[in-house]
Amino acid sequence: MKVLVVEDHEKWQRFHKGCLDSILGEGNVDIVGNYQDAISLLDRKGNDYMLYIIDWQFPIEPNGIPRVTGTKLVEEIGRKKGFDKIVVVSSEERSLFSAQKLGVDKLYNKHLLNSDPEEVKAYSLELKSFLLG
Repeated sequence: MKVLVVEDHEKWQRFHKGCLDSILGEGNVDIVGNYQDAISLLDRKGNDYMLYIIDWQFPIEPNGIPRVTGTKLVEEIGRKKGFDKIVVVSSEERSLFSAQKLGVDKLYNKHLLNSDPEEVKAYSLELKSFLLG
């Protein structure tokens, strides 16, 4: 199973890669830092990915304009065929609510994952069950 992680923060890229490598083995995870790179990879690889883990909020561009949010990416993925699951991770409750309305499969709050080792353990177990179940 191939997984695409779309996350702009290196810390969270490493976090997801570590969790996913321990579940799926190395070589099954691609990581990109923004919407444009995700779309480019999807255009090149087609429907290779069965799972997407998407950061919902990307930082503001230097010109003050917000970068493309996870909303647009989830909509683009939804237009493509062949994917199984979309997981959204965000530090903002409002973002999680928006993602839920789009019908993503699983939602995780970064604040909880960042501050509570038990949440990280639960996340890893839930992700494993979610992927392999």
